Amino acid sequence: MGSKLILAFSVYMDKKEYDEIFSKVPRLCVDLLIVSESGFLVGKRTHEPFANQYAFPGGRLKFGETVKVAAKRIALEELDSRISFLTPAKGYIEFTQEISICNKHSISIPVLCAILDTRFPTLKGNHFSELTYHTLVDKSLIVKPMLQYIKQHYPLLY
Repeated sequence: MGSKLILAFSVYMDKKEYDEIFSKVPRLCVDLLIVSESGFLVGKRTHEPFANQYAFPGGRLKFGETVKVAAKRIALEELDSRISFLTPAKGYIEFTQEISICNKHSISIPVLCAILDTRFPTLKGNHFSELTYHTLVDKSLIVKPMLQYIKQHYPLLY
């Protein structure tokens, strides 16, 4: 794929054009809040922004996708798992500190979902180096806006 990014409907945009656009407007993302008795599933990020910190699995909403379709695609691409889309979660997550790190600004729609597969999700792609639950990780290692989101909207899981 080189420096090309694939968007929905197989429309290509080269990396330079992508970076130019998203240096001026926020990216809209979908984050998966996969919850179990152990907490929310998080992965240790391999790249900036927030390299080596834990974050919800997620990705960009592609042109023409619904939030539900994006959530299912992201689960397959990042976790090799099928999910049951439960509902968009409360509120949104805003990542303004990305601006100083990589000149990008993202806003994420969190969605509550459940893994349909009986096995623990498998890492797929290169977004994460490991998967675990947020309750098993030192809170200082979780991406701050995500941790604040859990604390505000799901205090019993905090």
